[in-house]
Formats: sequence, C-alpha cells, structure tokens
Amino acid sequence: SYYDVFPDTTEEFKKIHEYCLKGSYISFEGEKILSSTGKVQWFNYKINSWKNEKGKVGGLIIVREDISNRRNEEEYRLKAQEIANIGGWEVNLVSNEVYWTSITKEIHGLDDSYVPTLESGINFYKEGYHREKIVLLISDAIGKGIPWDVELIIVTSTGIEKWVRAIGKVEYINGKAVKLTGTFQDVDTKKRAELAHFETQKRLNIATKTANIGVWDYDLFKQELSCDNATLLLYESKKENTNNLYKSWKNRL
Repeated sequence: SYYDVFPDTTEEFKKIHEYCLKGSYISFEGEKILSSTGKVQWFNYKINSWKNEKGKVGGLIIVREDISNRRNEEEYRLKAQEIANIGGWEVNLVSNEVYWTSITKEIHGLDDSYVPTLESGINFYKEGYHREKIVLLISDAIGKGIPWDVELIIVTSTGIEKWVRAIGKVEYINGKAVKLTGTFQDVDTKKRAELAHFETQKRLNIATKTANIGVWDYDLFKQELSCDNATLLLYESKKENTNNLYKSWKNRL
C-alpha cells in the first residue's frame, strides 16, 4: 500500500487522504517531515480522487514533489539575512496582501502584530525626494519590469529618521505583474559615516583651495611624484613635467 512505500506518512496526512477519498481535491506546499534516517525533507503535494465506471471513488492520485534542496537553500538564506539584520517583504499585486518579516517590522520600529499595506509602507519613507523616489521605482518595476536597489531615508514609527537599503523586483505571470518581492536593511550607521567622510573631504578641498595649499604624494618604491594643480603653481611647473617639479621641490628643502 501507499503507507508501506511511505512509512513516514503522518496521522494528519492520513486524515487528508480520507478527506480526498470522499471526492475532494487538495494541493499544498511545504510539508516538512523527519525521515527514519533523521533527514529533514520538504514536499509539495497534489491529491485528487479518481472514479470508476460507476462514478464511485476508486482511489487517489497523489503527486509528491521533493523540494528539500530549494527549501533548505531558502532557510539558509533567511538565516544569513537574520545574521546580517536583513528583512524581507512581499506584495501580492492581485490580492493586495503585504507581508513583512519580523526584521523589516523591527527596522520600522514596529512589533510583530503590525499588518502592513503597500500605502503604509510607502508612507514610512521621508516626505519629499525619498518618498517620490520609491513610488517611481515601484511604478517602473510594475510597468517596465525594472528591479531596484537604493538607499533612502524612512521615518520610523517613533519619529526617528533612518537610512535603509531597499531592494525589490517584480514577478510576472502571462505578462502580468503579480508580485513584488525584496529585502530591507538598516544601513543608517554606515551611510551616516560615509556622508560625514564626504563632507569632511569636501571641506578639506575647499580649505586647501582657499589657502592656496598644495597637496602632493611621492611613491618611494616607484620614485614617482603626484600632486594637485595648487602644487604645480607653487613650483611654477607643468603637470606633464613632474621630474622638474621633483627637482625644484628637492632644491628648496
């Protein structure tokens, strides 16, 4: 019998068989079982009853698909995302249902009971450029199939501005956009450090130009000198003739 071939069949699954023997059909994904050898396996099922010439149910047609490799890869990916504090999200464009992982909710300053919508998710982005940008990216994804990977500012439920990295793509079925999926990551510390460095560098460049300060660099290994235009002016040299510049610099030491 079926149960001799698949001795790992659970009691719950046997009840599903009994239900289908009454003439019903059922399909479900992701049943997780522990085999007799201790191996974790995932299966998709499609179960349908068949009828004999008299119209009575004669048995079941059971299609069992092993999706263990795919599901294990998904679990590994999710674990890696948790370690990196990366959240996930999904928007069903047909039913308008929205799903956020617990990490995505946490980044927004929300608890697990929060039920998001596409509109509320967009409204978390800072008003102005950042909100307009994400609306444009979503529109281009749905209309043109263009994925996105962008860093923008959101305002959390507690009013804190935070830089996040949002990645998204669209899924099509028969030429119709049916789903948006992606990841969400808190990059606030990294982004603010980058912006601070950029601002410091910008101010330094302004200061050196204003004070007529030259910046130079000499490679001891290659014996090559590189410098900016201010240094060239100070030593009355041309950029293509750095040898004379080096000699002039050395003579003035």
